[in-house]
This record gives sequence, structure tokens and C-alpha cells, in this order.
Amino acid sequence: VMRVAASTELCTDTNYLDILIHPYIEAAYTVDDIVGCHPFTVTIENQSFGVDDYFWDYGDGDTSSTGSDIHIHTYSNTGSAAMTYPMELIVQNDQGCTDILVRNILVHPEMTAEFTMDVDSGCHPLAVKFTDVSLNPATHYWDFGDGASSLQPSPSHVFNNFTNTDTTYQVTLTTESSDGECVKVYTLPVVVNGQLVANFTVPEALGCSPFDVLLENSSIKANQYRWDFGDGTDTVTLNTDAFIHRYTNTGYINQQDYEIKLIAENISGCNSEIKKTITVEPEIMTGFTANQVLGCHPIDVNFTNVSQGAAFYSWDFGNGNSSQSVNPSQTFINIGSADTTYRVWLYTRATNIDCIDSFSMDIVVHPYVNADFAIDYLDQCTPASVNFANSSVNGQTYSWSFDGTPLLTTSTNPINRQFLNNSTSSAANYPIDLTVTSPQGCTSSISKQVSVHHDIIAGLINITEGCQPLDVDFSNASLGDANHSWEFGDNTSSILENP
Repeated sequence: VMRVAASTELCTDTNYLDILIHPYIEAAYTVDDIVGCHPFTVTIENQSFGVDDYFWDYGDGDTSSTGSDIHIHTYSNTGSAAMTYPMELIVQNDQGCTDILVRNILVHPEMTAEFTMDVDSGCHPLAVKFTDVSLNPATHYWDFGDGASSLQPSPSHVFNNFTNTDTTYQVTLTTESSDGECVKVYTLPVVVNGQLVANFTVPEALGCSPFDVLLENSSIKANQYRWDFGDGTDTVTLNTDAFIHRYTNTGYINQQDYEIKLIAENISGCNSEIKKTITVEPEIMTGFTANQVLGCHPIDVNFTNVSQGAAFYSWDFGNGNSSQSVNPSQTFINIGSADTTYRVWLYTRATNIDCIDSFSMDIVVHPYVNADFAIDYLDQCTPASVNFANSSVNGQTYSWSFDGTPLLTTSTNPINRQFLNNSTSSAANYPIDLTVTSPQGCTSSISKQVSVHHDIIAGLINITEGCQPLDVDFSNASLGDANHSWEFGDNTSSILENP
């Protein structure tokens, strides 16, 4: 540096001074982020030049003299409000030149994202209660991994699994500070076991007692099945094989419902339950009695119905006849030569379904017995010789009565009897009775009569000669006559009593 001085008189003088200027020095650095949450680690990149010595004051009580191009520092804030830390860099060279750069670092209080859940695995549908244990969050966002979400701090959620394999859902909680600068994420898995479905089919749910119900197990993803049949019995099976369970209703009056419950279980302890109802019609007890079951043709039988639980009746008498009466009657015949057996069936049915039952009884009818005989002359004059020809059917013994005179025989050959009427004034009737008995003890009787006319004596009192022309008056002296027939021998006749 040169200085020139001059007086008014133009006198001058010159003075020289040397000035020493040291090299340029600058404090410079960058921070990857100046706002963060506790613990907040920042990366510092030193961009200073012309520096020989460094002094870092992080504003939180920590210092450093590192001259590294890059280093890190972690800030803490255990309070409840945001804190600003002045990060100051003082640089100096060997000549004692210095420079300073200060940047403010804003550190929010500590904030975390964390939660617990009451259950982390289970059966479909799985209800999970989540509890937020995060520190100082301002907002919550839940992603349940199944497309559903929530903004509640501690929500509950139901996880479904309609497949037959286990499904894992990743549940994520994201928390933020009030200014959105602090974001934390926390994730835990929830496992939902494959869907367990209890199911069974009953092809026929309405039946007659005893009712054999077919149960077809169609449950999914189970390995044990608990059955409650609703009738006081139960069982446990380990497979889905179909089986039959028998139900009864012995009330004879009303329908009876039974609730069948199936609980399907798997090794994870999951279970599913289903109930179905079957209806059993009252049991039908069919029966009847007969006033006689063995007899001779024709046999009249009265049936008494003792059935229970039936509403409709159908009788088949085995002879081509039928009836729907409650207590019918029937006549059974046998025109053959041997016993005939008629099997009588009673079929019964319930009120509103084809529940049927049946009962049978045999009616035995002995062959018909027919007493009959022929008389060669039914009307004769005394003395009458009469032949009787036995034409009876299915007889074994024959009991005759000829005007009170008995004759028992086993022969069907013709029989001759003499009848005498000593009366001279009237005919005599003689009753003939025949009773036929079969080998089974069946009988048949018939009565006929033989009429025998009284004895007749022809006589006359009269002139027997005279001159021509001769008129003769005849006086009839006959006995026992009723009708007269005169032949005069001259080709003339008369029917007068006294011509």
C-alpha cells in the first residue's frame, strides 16, 4: 500500500505499507433432512473449503471436531413438544481465519407404530380385537390386508376365509404426527384357518314310524363329527360316510319332530354347527279279530278292527271283494269238495302320508253240503211203492226220516219204501226228511212228502137186461171215489156219478 502526501506548496512525500491477505475460508455443509422424529438421525455432508480446523456444535450438547466429508448425528426428543436444535459449524484455517454456518434441525417428540391383538390365528370367521400401543401418534391408518381399513385407534375386525386352505392376512398400522412429518409403519400377520362348514343332507325328512333316516355328511375341512339325533342318543364319527338312524313314534296319534344337530370339528379346534328337523308319522299298529275263522259254507264273518294310529282302511277278503269300512262283515262260500282258505288282509294308512301297515288272517270254509233226493212217484194210490234216489253233494252220512221212522246210512244208493193209506175218504201225506252230514260236520237238510191216495172200490146197482130200447138208470155204489168215468160198451160214456 503506498501513500503520497503533498503540501500546499506542492511538497510531496511517499510512505509504503505491506498488507498480508490470507486465503479464502468458508463454512459450508448440507443435511439430508432438517425435520424428523425422535430418534432423528441426520447425514451431514461437509462442503467447507480452506479450512484447517472444524468445530461442530449440534445444539443438543454434543460437539465434534471431525473434518470428514460425511458423518451422521442422531437427535433425541423425549419430551412432548417439538424441539429445534441449532447445528453450528465453526471453521478456522492456520492463519486464524474463521467462518460460521448455522442450520436449525427440528425434532418432533418420539412417535412409534405398534399394536397387539387378542388372537393372531383361528377359525373362520375370526374376530380380532386390535389394541394400539403406539407412542404419540396423531393419526392411525389400519390396513387389514383383506381390502378393509380403519382410522380408529384400536379397531376390531372380522377376517373371513371361504377357502379350504389357511389364509394369512398382513395387518399394517401406519401412524403419523400432526404435521405429517413423522410416519411409522408396523405389520403383523393374522392366520385364518380354512373354512370349516358343517353340513348334511336328509333325502327324506318325513317318514313313517319306524323311520330309517339316511344321513349324508357333506361337511368341509373337518375330521371329527358330533351327532345329536334329538331322540336322546348321540354319536361321534371320524368320517363322512353316510349312515342310517332309526326313529320311532309310538304315540299312534300325532306327528313327532326330531332336531338333528351336527357339530363338525377340525384339529385346530374350529367347529361349525348345523341343525335340521325330521318328522315321524305316528306308528300304525294294524290288527283285527273275527267272530269265527272256521265254519261251514256259507260262513258269515264279522270283523272287529283293533288297529291304532290309522286313518284309512282297506280290506281284501281274498274272494274278490273289498271294503273300506272300519268293521266290515263278509260271507265266504265254498262250492267245492275240499276246504277253501281265504286270506283276509287289512291295509291301513296314516292321515297325510302313505304310511301303511297290514295284517292278515285266514278264514277256512268247509265245502258246501247240499241235501237232495228224487222220488220216482210223488203222488200214488195206496199201497204205494216209492223209490228214493239220494242226490246229495259232499255228504258222508245220511239221516232219513220216513214219516217219523228213522234210517241212518252212509250209502247214496236208491232206497225203496212202502206207504199204505187205509182211508177210504182222503189222501194221506207222508213227510220224508233227509239230513246230510259232511266229513267236517257240516249239515244240510231237506224235506219232501209223498202223497198216497185212499183206497177206491168201484161198484153199481142196476137192471142188467130188458127189451130194446132199454133205458137203464145206474146207481153208483163205489167207495172212496172222487171222480167217475163210465164206459157203456156202445161207444158212449159219462162222467156223472149216477148216469
